[in-house]
Amino acid sequence: MNRLIWFSNSSTKYYRFSIFHNLGQINNTLSMVCWRFVVFTGFLIVSFIPVHLCGQNAKIDSLKVILQHPTSDTDKINTLLALATIEGSSTIDKIKYGNDAKLLAEKISWTNGIFKANDQVGNIYFTEEKDYVTASRFFQANMVASQNSKNIGDEASSLEKIAICYQNLGQHKKAIEYYDKSLSLKPGPDMEMGILGNMGDAYISIGDFPHALSSYISSLKLSENTLASKKTADVQDTFQKATLLLNIGGIYISMGQPDKAAENYNQIINISRAIKSKYLEMLALNGIANTYKAKKDYTKAIEIYTA
Repeated sequence: MNRLIWFSNSSTKYYRFSIFHNLGQINNTLSMVCWRFVVFTGFLIVSFIPVHLCGQNAKIDSLKVILQHPTSDTDKINTLLALATIEGSSTIDKIKYGNDAKLLAEKISWTNGIFKANDQVGNIYFTEEKDYVTASRFFQANMVASQNSKNIGDEASSLEKIAICYQNLGQHKKAIEYYDKSLSLKPGPDMEMGILGNMGDAYISIGDFPHALSSYISSLKLSENTLASKKTADVQDTFQKATLLLNIGGIYISMGQPDKAAENYNQIINISRAIKSKYLEMLALNGIANTYKAKKDYTKAIEIYTA
């Protein structure tokens, strides 16, 4: 299955926690978009060109004009990086724009420009090419650079991205190692919440349910703190909490503790009804059915499964 992805503290974020549906395994995932998430999407509509793509083409053209008459090298680098993010450009063009930006940043010794270029090209290889090895090389370069400049935030972000690359390559123990390194830098609750959630999924992949449970519970506490600090609950934060509760419930079932699992699923039912999410309620009811299945009360399980 596709693994979870969350880059916590960058211009592009990816976030997905796995969701348990049956005993001891993950069958589906719930994708959650979090803050400052840049989505690259395209709409193919037969017989005409979508309006938003026309707008993107106009933006590309305007940036190319700026590129021909930059006011400075840093302006040119930023324009190249902007071109590397725009929907409508080919992946090859985006990588070229990013690499050109990096070369120019290196030429003028602009450290921040080099970091941004590495980050952008790494993101392109990750999201569009699914080339996690190459993506990791760019993030590794940023890790070394941030260590040299003693920029703890950038170092933590780079370590996290390297971990996610390893996770998508199926090297879960290596991913956990890098998540630990990132957490050791104490990057802040927002990033820590995502790292702990991703780490929980990595532990599940190697069958280490106790550590997975610990990671998810720690992430859940941070999620609850975030919700408590806001006057109005954000839907994304609420879904994030529900997703963690689903994962925790699934682990409790796998560890032979169905009653504890049910506690989590009942919390999700309350959340789902508060935000009027039938999808979340369905997942929670499915989890409750699994708890009855785990207790060998098959009649009750079937009743809930088929309700």
